[in-house]
Amino acid sequence: MKVFFDKPNFIQFSLSVNKSEGGKDVLRMVKNQLDIHFNFSQVDLNEEESILLEEFFDGVNEDKEFTYGEDAIQGRPLTRNSFPSKSAIYLLDDENVYRFQDEYSLLIGPVGEEVQTLKKLIINSDYQFHRQKLFGDDITFERFIDLLSLPFSVVFIIDRYLFKGPEIGGNIGLAECNIEKFVKNVLSNKKSPSTFVFVYQINTRLARENQDYDEGPNLEVLARRIRSNARGNCPRPEVVLIGVQSGIIEDEHDRHIISDYLKIKSGDSFVYFFSNGQKKTASLGIDFYSLAYRDNMKSNQVLLSKLKKMIYVSLESYPQFSRWPEGLDINALFEQ
Repeated sequence: MKVFFDKPNFIQFSLSVNKSEGGKDVLRMVKNQLDIHFNFSQVDLNEEESILLEEFFDGVNEDKEFTYGEDAIQGRPLTRNSFPSKSAIYLLDDENVYRFQDEYSLLIGPVGEEVQTLKKLIINSDYQFHRQKLFGDDITFERFIDLLSLPFSVVFIIDRYLFKGPEIGGNIGLAECNIEKFVKNVLSNKKSPSTFVFVYQINTRLARENQDYDEGPNLEVLARRIRSNARGNCPRPEVVLIGVQSGIIEDEHDRHIISDYLKIKSGDSFVYFFSNGQKKTASLGIDFYSLAYRDNMKSNQVLLSKLKKMIYVSLESYPQFSRWPEGLDINALFEQ
């Protein structure tokens, strides 16, 4: 994961980080976990600014990537096409920063908000990039899961059994009070386009009369239900539904929700509650992992690479069991 600094933001960050609440942990994260791009050249710095940069490099992880130059972010004032990555952190001196903060699509901050913007990626106390939430205490039917208030543009939901069973009484019938509650939560602050990608198992290599035959949910009905959770100024999200043949998703407990800055892992299901609010899952809690931590990001990239291959195979081999909105670029969904 990369952080982009405009020169005024870097200067302000350097002068204030040790005086800010949580600033030392943020500085430690920037020096050890994040790649950095400076939207300026070292020759543009005066003597005092050069000293700040030299002090910043003291103790920096040598494996990190450092780049310079104004051309990384295209166009000022900022537009939606200005940003080279949807999962980076942008600390910029630009009149449109607050617009993009308000749209809830990028982790972005103006001059003076560098520490509080970066601190959102440390999702637990004591410099922790892992956080567990427990059912009954942190997660209830009324307080459903979200993305820890982190912005997003794409969300992947992977669960081989997500849409299993009959329309009434099966997981499909429980989607409204589970998956749709999650979607409604994360869209509540959204004012920019988004895409939800659901990857689940089907089994159509059997005769239709076989009790294990399963071609998944009604694609258009389910997509319409999910898209209808957008309210107010929130654009209706794109919905991708990918039916993967039985035997390809190898680990039956490998269930994830992945956004641009976060990965959520659940042990036995993402269908947590019955429609009456009673707990359905046997899990005690679920785990949240910040992708700002380098090891979390590396393992996530491996998972997304496998996922991309599954999607390609499914769309090529049996597209009738998936829903892919026309004009959507598969490669763009996986850019980080």
